[in-house]
Amino acid sequence: MGDISAELAYLFRHALVREAAYQLQPPAYRAHLHLLALDILEGVLTSENDRMLKAHAAELAEHARAAQEGAGPDRQAELLLRELGHLRRAASWAAASWRHGEVIRHARRVQQLPCATPQDHAIGESMQVAALMYMGKYVAARDAVRRAIELCSRAGDSVGRVRMMFNACLVARSLGKYEELGQRSAELLEEVSGTDPEGEEHARALKVRSSYFVWRQEYGKSLECVNQAIAILERLGNERELAGALIDRGALYSETERMAERDRDFERAREIAVRLQDYFRVALILVNKARFLFAEANYQATLDTAQLAEEAARRAESANMLGQARSMQALACQALGREPEAAALWQQTLELIQHDTPGPLTRAVLVRCADSLLRQGCREQAARMYQQACLLQHIVIEDEAVTQLFSKLQSTFSRQTS
Repeated sequence: MGDISAELAYLFRHALVREAAYQLQPPAYRAHLHLLALDILEGVLTSENDRMLKAHAAELAEHARAAQEGAGPDRQAELLLRELGHLRRAASWAAASWRHGEVIRHARRVQQLPCATPQDHAIGESMQVAALMYMGKYVAARDAVRRAIELCSRAGDSVGRVRMMFNACLVARSLGKYEELGQRSAELLEEVSGTDPEGEEHARALKVRSSYFVWRQEYGKSLECVNQAIAILERLGNERELAGALIDRGALYSETERMAERDRDFERAREIAVRLQDYFRVALILVNKARFLFAEANYQATLDTAQLAEEAARRAESANMLGQARSMQALACQALGREPEAAALWQQTLELIQHDTPGPLTRAVLVRCADSLLRQGCREQAARMYQQACLLQHIVIEDEAVTQLFSKLQSTFSRQTS
């Protein structure tokens, strides 16, 4: 066993023995044991409380699945329905606990069951969209949100369809497709403003419309939209959505140099996110704070804040937010003269985000990574990064430094070609 401890070796052998013993049981007997476990656990957990039933729903679903082996048609149909119910609860529990990978796994299993209804398919796809977005996998989310809109329409789920239209706006924004964002946000706002002007969906539509106006640098229109959204969410008492709207308004205040108001909104959003254990938004707030500190040339504080953002991003299971936290660390290291460390961080950032957000964010990281490599004398690697950046769409919302770096790279490598 080499360097493996005696304790670990025992555990490894014990697991093998247990699995071998399980496989040696006749299939019918195995299924009987799973059914017995399912009946006992359902009885005990149902008598406790709904929270306990949800917390153990994934285990119950697995027992229901395994109990179907060799079952007759009637018993199998019954067990499929029980599995479906537990998978629904397991997906909801995982979503509430921010375990996005589990959400996707349970939702996909729901969609595979022959007893799943059109509504189950629509809800399952919608849950996958939300999980993919929280994980920063926007390319996969773009296809999933299209399917979710179609499935919600077929199921007659108008509320679900509107929510997926909102998510389609977020995906377009995250991928830097701002003209698409403008079209989708206008369609969404038109659909919800007449049916529920004081509802949550109207507030969400106003939020994404606000971000479109930011891209157009129409800050007055943007602020009007986000203020309306915040007023609606405060009346409704929806803190989770309110935190997101406050972050949006804080970023808008930063664009218009209203720093005291920006800091107030970000702190209020942070308090809400921490209370709700919404680590995605905690990471987002910290990344934005790191950007503000960097703009103020407070580089050590930028690095410290970005490292806190990385911790929150890990808890949120978001590769995209982790990449953004690393990018701020790279900027701070460069400013502090720690070039080799910065170069490694740029490469790590690129690996985290390039497959999921092939838009302005990835292009900006490619430009910075190429510049870092060029300054270290790695011209061939820098040239490859630059060529990859050229294949992506233009930088649409980015700081002037990236635009200047891109021009410098363009000049350097165009001379090299000629």
